[in-house]
Amino acid sequence: MLEIVLTLPVVAFVVYGILKGWYTQAVLIVAGFALLIGGWLIGSSPIIPEGAAGGVTPTISWFFDLFEKMRGMFSATAAELGMNIMAVGGFAAYMSKLGASHALVKITTAPMHKIKSPYVVLALGYLIGAILNMFITSATGLGLLLMATMYPVFRGLGLSRLSSAAPIATTGALELGPTQSNVIYAAGQSGLDVTHYVFSYQVPVAVPAILVMGVLHFFWQAIMDRREQTPPGAESAHDDDAIAEDAQLHTTPGYFALLNVIPLVFVIVFSKLTHIGYTIHLVTAILVSVFICVAVDILNERSAKKAFQNLKGFMDGMGSVFSSVVTLVIAAAIFADGLKQIGIIDLILDSAAGAGFSPAAMMLVIVLVIGVSAILMGSGNASFMSFGELVPKIAEKFNIDAAQMLLPMQETSSLARTVSPITAVIIAVSGLAKVEPFALVKRTAVPIAGGILTVILLNYVLFF
Repeated sequence: MLEIVLTLPVVAFVVYGILKGWYTQAVLIVAGFALLIGGWLIGSSPIIPEGAAGGVTPTISWFFDLFEKMRGMFSATAAELGMNIMAVGGFAAYMSKLGASHALVKITTAPMHKIKSPYVVLALGYLIGAILNMFITSATGLGLLLMATMYPVFRGLGLSRLSSAAPIATTGALELGPTQSNVIYAAGQSGLDVTHYVFSYQVPVAVPAILVMGVLHFFWQAIMDRREQTPPGAESAHDDDAIAEDAQLHTTPGYFALLNVIPLVFVIVFSKLTHIGYTIHLVTAILVSVFICVAVDILNERSAKKAFQNLKGFMDGMGSVFSSVVTLVIAAAIFADGLKQIGIIDLILDSAAGAGFSPAAMMLVIVLVIGVSAILMGSGNASFMSFGELVPKIAEKFNIDAAQMLLPMQETSSLARTVSPITAVIIAVSGLAKVEPFALVKRTAVPIAGGILTVILLNYVLFF
């Protein structure tokens, strides 16, 4: 029982620190170190056991062992998973720098002007935004672009501020596609190629969930507008402040929208799905795509110097993603490793097996923990990555594929954050729409709940 006595205060520290807004990476690393030391003191496991990540070996002192283990995790993560995530983040930042993201949104939302039924346009707008999230991977970035392009369309049809903002706030909730950081992480923990994970596991579950959420937006926003006495036309759109856009975005050629799609085309065409006989690495696909984009930019700018300067957006984006996402992956891995080495995970698994828990029941328990964590943290990445490292061991204990548990965890973490009033996309969208975050969360709650239930049900039906 020493494992429980030592683990509970550490977990309480993690919850307290994150709720108080402390730097998540620091909280997780400190907690992980505390658990590793605790496990060493009670004899559960040495700080550096045999076969540790990064090929590290014990040093002359337990103190140095902690940092040697950390170095090994940095090496193991940054070399493959971290590079994948950084390349994707860099490309997303580069597309934003070129104005290609804006061009894609502008072209795809243009047909909405021809539809006159407000709630049909609203549901269609959500579906378009969810598809765009495959190419514009930042939920907040996509939300801001849609507030500049789609929100005025909704308001022009007489929809209320909250009805107009709710579907936009949820467009990035499901994180669909091989260029999402959580998807890359889940595939890595599953031991699967990211394209295989997406098309064999994610698409059959996520696409129906997107459709369900679109339908729920149609009905729920109409119901809430009636309750709050803000039916179409009840609010004036003339009082909205114009949403500022970068001047560069106005001069971007429309064909730049196609640049966003290049990496996805490479990843799909050169995959096991097409039987071409060659599978391209995700990072290779992105680097080739960047080369093509630079060539296109040179022709557009008629200046190699300016095009090369724009390429800095890719490099800066990689650095930004390393500091925010990759370091979070490493910190979460240290925390998860501490939980494993102190023995608490084995204790929980043995208890669950002794209580007769089925794999599906265990999956539901983990998904519930992930969902609540995402709401409290306001972050899908932090909640998912804090527990994702533990899944392969749990899956092995229950004799199932890791992907069967990771998929609902990944989708629930990203969906649940969208009903958190402290998550970035909710704060950004509510601020531009001039509504309270809590009021916006009321509008996103039912579609998100429908999405989570659809994901869990389909995952159970298809994979258990």
